[in-house]
Amino acid sequence: MTVALSSRRAALTPPWVKRPLWKAAREVPSWHIAPALIGDLNNLVTGQSPVTFTNSSPAWGFNSSGVLVQPSANVPFIEYDPATGSALGWRIWDAVTNSIRNSTMVGAVAGTPGTLPTNWSQFFPISGVTRTIVGTGTENGIDYLDLRLAGTPSAAGSYFLQFDTNTSAVASNGQTWTSSVFLKLASGSLTGINTVLVSTSNRNSLGNVIAAGSTSVTVTSNLRRFSSTYTNADANTAYEIGLIELQLSGAAIDITLRVGLPQLERAGAAGPVVKTSGLTASSTADVASILSWAAANNIRSAYIRGRTTASGTRGLLSGNDNSSSNRIEAITSGTDPRLQVTTSGSSVADIDGGTVVANTPFRMAMRFAPNDFAVSINGGAVVTDTSGALPTIDRWFLGRTQAGEYGNCYLEELALFYSGLNDSRLTAMGGV
Repeated sequence: MTVALSSRRAALTPPWVKRPLWKAAREVPSWHIAPALIGDLNNLVTGQSPVTFTNSSPAWGFNSSGVLVQPSANVPFIEYDPATGSALGWRIWDAVTNSIRNSTMVGAVAGTPGTLPTNWSQFFPISGVTRTIVGTGTENGIDYLDLRLAGTPSAAGSYFLQFDTNTSAVASNGQTWTSSVFLKLASGSLTGINTVLVSTSNRNSLGNVIAAGSTSVTVTSNLRRFSSTYTNADANTAYEIGLIELQLSGAAIDITLRVGLPQLERAGAAGPVVKTSGLTASSTADVASILSWAAANNIRSAYIRGRTTASGTRGLLSGNDNSSSNRIEAITSGTDPRLQVTTSGSSVADIDGGTVVANTPFRMAMRFAPNDFAVSINGGAVVTDTSGALPTIDRWFLGRTQAGEYGNCYLEELALFYSGLNDSRLTAMGGV
């Protein structure tokens, strides 16, 4: 049953005031969660949550105190920005594999030069600089190694710190890999250092360098995560490695660099942290759905506020019958947010709503009814498709497509409506 503002104004005044989305839609949703706003997944309409969620081995993430923690198994995780303390939203991610076997610095020994963690290595073909392993520790849940370089280099050149052996992570041509690491200026300064690079490098069967993708980063007194993504473009590719490079000017240096939780994964962006201590390790995917919901087939509008990595096809919401033949799906394809509808195995709508930016919140309001499909992004002009039958569905998948293409996203707010909201209401919701 559709519940409009005019029919229940007196009864809904208190929650209506608290729910800007309801006011914009001029309707109470059938189901509405706002994890980034209230910190849980309870339905704001009924106070209960019909979501089924499983994840037996979740990746690590930052809690509301800015500490990196491993969430409890099979419990939805709301992650926070460690720099600002603001809620990012409900994290829904595919499985993540860290191909660096020792991200927690096992085997490191303090001293001058000291001992690097097991499997780590350095390359520094310049004399005059002394390396010291100051020690290891944990900062806000992030395992780290403090490494000091001090002295006057004999010439300009580079210091390389590599997080695994040259022939550990098997790779091939055409694959996209991302290396990431937490870095901090623990003491000293960047004087004499022109650039700090985070790099992802592909190697041939002998472990020799073929090419690399590098990102110049700004290291400060705050421990931050940086990443570099590279797509292999050489038929001789056999392995992938992650490393950092300090490019020296030739002037005297004295820097203690804090290096935390390096990660190497086959992905187009850095995923949640997976800690390793001797072997590669993987998290399991976040599987969220509303199953066996009698009203699933009666939903005619939806609203999503969140962010994705905007790499590849990312599923945000999928109403389906547990098959690929009947689907209503909100996805991002690269930077394009789309509403795609398939009925009896045939595509009946594929609406490109505009453009989204990676890791930047966006709002997507959509309508789906027989011969009436529409999308508005961030309150912009409504894009429509006025032909096509509506599929019959009986469930909703959250943060993924029916085929299992995961959102790798943060869902800040999500609502489903019984009414096919008109264009003005869609744009109004897009501004919330």
